[in-house]
Amino acid sequence: MNEMSVMCKCGHQEKDHTDKGGCYASTWGGECGCRKFKLDENHIETKYTKLLAEIKRLKAEREWQPIETPPETTDHVIVCNKNSEWGGLHFMTIGWYNIELGHWVCNTIPTHWMPLPQPPEEK
Repeated sequence: MNEMSVMCKCGHQEKDHTDKGGCYASTWGGECGCRKFKLDENHIETKYTKLLAEIKRLKAEREWQPIETPPETTDHVIVCNKNSEWGGLHFMTIGWYNIELGHWVCNTIPTHWMPLPQPPEEK
């Protein structure tokens, strides 16, 4: 079935409604020619599960990561260190992880890291 995964209660698939240019249920989000339809619940559940997983992945991407789990690329990242000399203030700077040498390249001893956000779009 296609993206909408709509099937009529009568059993018609969207392709069965070619005389109407496609199933009304998918075209208009409503009913097909027989006025009886149901959404494919398995398809909806699968889509919902995939969307939740993507939301979780995106949230995790924007959270501080422990330094013990360095990034898998050499892209620049934000690194953070709780500096006891400055009264426990957090110091943040840009750095990167040298995968070949297995150490951080930055001007602090980092305790956490986070990917840089995307730069602003030009208008």
